Order: sequence, then structure tokens, then C-alpha cells
Amino acid sequence: MLQNLYQHNYLKHDAFRFTEPALTLNPILLDKFNSTLGSSREKITSARFRESKNLLKEIVHELSSQCPEDEFLALFLFELFDQVETYLDDEFSFRARVVGSQFSDELGAALGSEAYYYGRLDERTLSQLSNLILHDVEIFRNRAAAGQMKRSDLSVNDGETVSKISSILNSEFKKNGTFHRISNYVGIRYSYVGVSLELSVSGSTWWKNAIEGVATPKTMYAHLDESIFAPKAIVYLSDVTEGNGPTCSYPHIYDQLENNTLQDIIGRVIGSVGNNPTSKLHDYYSKSYHQSMSSRNFRKHFMKLPETLRFNSHFGWDILAGSEFESQIAEREEVLLGPAGTFVVFDGSRLLHRGGLIEAGERIVLQVVFWPKPTFIEKIERILKRVNRLVQRSTN
Repeated sequence: MLQNLYQHNYLKHDAFRFTEPALTLNPILLDKFNSTLGSSREKITSARFRESKNLLKEIVHELSSQCPEDEFLALFLFELFDQVETYLDDEFSFRARVVGSQFSDELGAALGSEAYYYGRLDERTLSQLSNLILHDVEIFRNRAAAGQMKRSDLSVNDGETVSKISSILNSEFKKNGTFHRISNYVGIRYSYVGVSLELSVSGSTWWKNAIEGVATPKTMYAHLDESIFAPKAIVYLSDVTEGNGPTCSYPHIYDQLENNTLQDIIGRVIGSVGNNPTSKLHDYYSKSYHQSMSSRNFRKHFMKLPETLRFNSHFGWDILAGSEFESQIAEREEVLLGPAGTFVVFDGSRLLHRGGLIEAGERIVLQVVFWPKPTFIEKIERILKRVNRLVQRSTN
């Protein structure tokens, strides 16, 4: 079973070996929470949601009572389960609207069974996008030449250009049936996208393993996305080959891990613990950019979790090089190569994936996130936020 290999990986990995025993959790309590909350992909009632929140408090109490004299471990648990609660609240707003999945065509069926499908932009759409991005890409190239290699240096996700790109893609994905397939897959109507334009270049190191003295696994940066209600697409705006950072996926690995519900949620939020500069854990962890497990103190806290709660959605970096677990994942790898205009639509919360690991040249892509059609209340909230911003501007 893949879950056993996953847990065994940490126990055998020198960077994750600590003498202190893990905390314990009553399995009956965990099972009750998991059965009450149910699958994150199914509709839930308000009553079940409230009951699951109460059970979560019992779980937190049981774990916290085991570390009365360890201030930092107590803070870790507090921040972790605060993130879990926030995740549950956000998830409930979606799960209350879910009506069930259905598949209208072959590509939709592929999304359901494989969690992804491939496509290609209309040539006119590709031409429009290629012209729109010229100025921003030139800025990114200049930054890269100056040694500014962080992902944040070489990407943009707001502003006039991004707004125009989003508008073009909204039209394209409506016309080619993408919105319809995603809506049927999730069970909620999707109708617009958020976009990030990104340049990846050779010489960047953000994706390399930040744990010193550890052999690099073949799976580095393989990860799952946090939200299960934000399907994605990667759109190539340059030709992509083996050497310039193709998007890679590992179908069915996530499904075969068979995480329990709470374990799965913890894995999706745990990387945020200690990230806020005001947190006492921020300096205690002193994480490297983009990699929580670079911190020994963070790894120590991670390994204090009961095995039934231990999961990290960005586990590609954690895998022991040369292990059976690495082999089982690496042999499933599928690589998306193709000319500009090639795209993949996928559920990043189910499909283990990675991309942008550049050995030579450069790669230009659009990272696309699909969002549901807003409810009436959400529309009102957005209008109020806009009004507040206008008021603030007028008083400055």
C-alpha cells in the first residue's frame, strides 16, 4: 500500500529522524471526525459541518494536552489547526453548493478518471496572447539577467495585461467547452479564470532541494495543490521540450495514497504554519524560500504528529533518493511536451505534478486557476469591497 511506503519513507530518512516519540490520537475519535465530515468532494449539511468542528476541538485538545511544557510545539499545533479551521470554513462554502459530478464527453471523462486532459488553443487566441505578453516577458528577462531569480521576480498575476489575458481565456475556455467540463466535474458552475504569467529560466534554484547533505530525489517539487475547488490549467506560450521545464504529472499516486480526511487537510495547509512574520514560529523555523521542510525545527514538529495525521502535500522534496517509494512515483511520470498553445487542464488537488525545472533555455507559461460563478451574496461583497477602496482613495 502506497500509504505505508509514504510513512516508511520519513522513518528511514535521516533528515526526519528524531528521538522524541510522536503524539498519540485516539483512533475512534479520528474515525468519528472523518466519517462526520465525509469526503471533501461531496455535499455537506450545516449540521454535519458543525458537528465536525466540535470533534476537531476534541482532537486539538487531546494533542495539545500532551505538550504542556513545549511552547513551540504548542504554537505549532495552534497555528496548524487554526489553518485547518480556516480551510474547513472555506471548503464548506463550496461543499454546500455541490450538486454531483457528471461527464458530458471524452475529455470530461478523462478529467474524472485521470484528473487531467490535454488541449490546444485556437491559433487566433495564441496570437493575441503572444503579442500581449511581450512587454512583461522582456521585464522578466532583464530581471533574470540581473540575478533576480525568485518566482515572484519572474511572474505577474494582476494589472492591465493580466486582466486582458483573463478576458481572452474566459472566451476561449467557454468556446472550447473547458468551463462546461470543469463545472460538470466539480458539481459547481465555473465561469472565469485567474491568471499568472510566468517566465522560467535556467539558473533558477528555487525548485532544488534545500535540505543540506541530502541526495536529490527524482521527484523534487512534485506536489498537490491546496484547494480542491480550484482546478487549474498550464498554457504553454513557448515551445516546451524535455530540457526547458515541461509540466510533469504522476497519475493516480494521490488516489492510491488513500489519506484519511483530516490527514489530507493537514497536508494541504501545513506548509503555511510559521510563515507569518508576526508568528513566534517564523524565526524559530527560519524556512528557506518555498520549502518548509528546509527547517530542522519544522521537520521535528512535523514528525511529532501522529502517523495518522502526518502528510505534506509538497512531499516530492521529502522523498528518500533511491527508495522504493521514489521508484514507484518516478515510473508513473508523464511529461507534457508541445509547441506554444499546448495546454493541460487538471485537478491539482488530485494530480501530483510539477513543472518549471529548467535545465536550459526558458519557458513561458500561463498558470490558470478556474473559479466558480459567484453567488449573489459574493457579488454584493465584492461591490462593497470596491466601494470601500474608492472611499479610501478619495480620503487619501
